[in-house]
Amino acid sequence: MDITIIGAGPRGLMTLGRLIAWQTQQTNEPIAVTVVDAYPIGGHVWRTDQPNELIMNTPAQQITLYADDSVKMAGENTVTGPNLSEWSDRAETAAYIRQQHYPQEAFFLAQTAALQPNDYAPRNLYGVYMQWVFDDMMHQLPANMTVSFIQATVDNVTPKNPGYTVTTSEQSWTADQVALTIGHYVMRPTEEEQKFSATAAANGGFYLPPILPGDTDLSAVAAHQPVLMRGVGLSFYDYVSMLTEGRGGVFNRQADGHLTYEPSGQEPHIIAGSRRGFPYYPKGYNKSIRRTN
Repeated sequence: MDITIIGAGPRGLMTLGRLIAWQTQQTNEPIAVTVVDAYPIGGHVWRTDQPNELIMNTPAQQITLYADDSVKMAGENTVTGPNLSEWSDRAETAAYIRQQHYPQEAFFLAQTAALQPNDYAPRNLYGVYMQWVFDDMMHQLPANMTVSFIQATVDNVTPKNPGYTVTTSEQSWTADQVALTIGHYVMRPTEEEQKFSATAAANGGFYLPPILPGDTDLSAVAAHQPVLMRGVGLSFYDYVSMLTEGRGGVFNRQADGHLTYEPSGQEPHIIAGSRRGFPYYPKGYNKSIRRTN
C-alpha cells in the first residue's frame, strides 16, 4: 500500500507515528509512505529559521508528538518517545543539535539547557524537536515499511479509480490513500484587507495583512514610527516581541516578580486597538509538578 501524507507539521508526524504503530502490529502487506511539504520536516509554522523571540503558548511538558497511555485509540502505542521538556533534558540532544549545523546552534543549545517543564519554548526549538522525532521514527520502522520525504509544494491531488495521483511542479506519483495534514495556510486578501492596503499606500504607509508573524519582514518599520495594530490576540504579542526584544530591548524580572523593560531606542510607537477594548485573558498558571534537579 502506498500512502501520501501532505504536510510535515505536528499532525503529519503524528499520523506517521500511528501508521508505524499500525504496521508494527501487522506483517502481511508492505507499506510505503511519502511525506511531502514545501518546508523541511516541522512544516511552515514551526520552521527552525524563524525569529528567536516567538514562543509557544503551551508549557513544554504538555507538548509531544508521541501517543501515551492517556490516549485512548484503536491499536497499541508502540511508537513512544519524550515530550519536549524530557527531550531537552536528554544528554544526546545537544549532540543532535550540533550535528544539524543550525545557524542558531548556540541559541538552541542554551534553550535546551535552561528549559523547565512549565516554560514556554521558542517555536523554532519545537521545529528542532520535530526533526528529531522524525529521525527517531525512522529508527522505529518495521522491516516491511519505508518512508520518504519530498520537500515540494503539492499542486494537485487527482482522484483515480482506485487511488489518487499527487502532483508537484517537479514530479507526480500514485497513492492508494492521501492524508491531508496541511494545518495553517495563507489566505487571499479579503476586500476589506485590500482597502486597508490601498489606504495605507495612499498615505505613505504600508499594510500588513494577516500572515504568520514569523514570515513578516519588519525592516521597513523605523524607530519611533507609529504602528497601528488591529487586534490584541496571539499575533499581537508576537509582533510586540519582534519590535521590542527583536530590536535589542530587554525585559528584566524584578525581585518582586514584576517585569521592567529597558528599551534599545530602535522600537516604533505601537498603538493597539481591539473590538473588545482590552487584551485577551492570559492562560492560568500551570501548577503541574516542576523539575527539582
